[in-house]
Amino acid sequence: MSLLYLGRHGEIDDPGMCASSTDALLSRNGKQMSLASIEHVHNHHAGHIVETVSSGKKRTRLPSIHMHRHHGVPHRVEHGLNERDLGHWEQEQWLDIHAFEPDELERFLEDPVGFEMDTAECPQSFRKRVEGTAEPLLERRRGVRVAFGHALVNCVVLEMIDGRRRHPKEQELGCLNLIEITGTGATIIEENRVLYDHSLKTPQVVLPE
Repeated sequence: MSLLYLGRHGEIDDPGMCASSTDALLSRNGKQMSLASIEHVHNHHAGHIVETVSSGKKRTRLPSIHMHRHHGVPHRVEHGLNERDLGHWEQEQWLDIHAFEPDELERFLEDPVGFEMDTAECPQSFRKRVEGTAEPLLERRRGVRVAFGHALVNCVVLEMIDGRRRHPKEQELGCLNLIEITGTGATIIEENRVLYDHSLKTPQVVLPE
């Protein structure tokens, strides 16, 4: 039996910006969210964590680098875990997108993984990329591994395990998912666990109804 912790990064420094594939930095609270997750894993599995894996974005690499520097855990980057590229929306404010492209945004919010837009990464390519990267992570290996991804990425990985489609709202900032891997396959033991006190974080932008 082996364990895989699949986490989502913490809050970015501009929560109102569309930063799906943009290499945004973590806010002060976002750093604390990530630290809460990695310290939880370390406290429960010290000496048994064999590696951390992150996407190529700074907001997911920071917790892995912290665990490497402070606990000596090997770290590697998998760009296949990068979040979906949302084309011309990248680095725009969500409120501006709502004002100028309300219909497109409504379609996106209904199905962020399956949403199609000319300038965005196509859903099929995104799924294929994530699934190809995640398959080795879901293979049975010794020890405990930790992977830090993004909301849509995590939804695809979890769907690979149980077949249930998820909305990114089910992957809160700084959350952890615990996956057990045995000779018969992978099982989700715990999902969307948040260890950081979200009452302390900066309020998220709420789109008008």
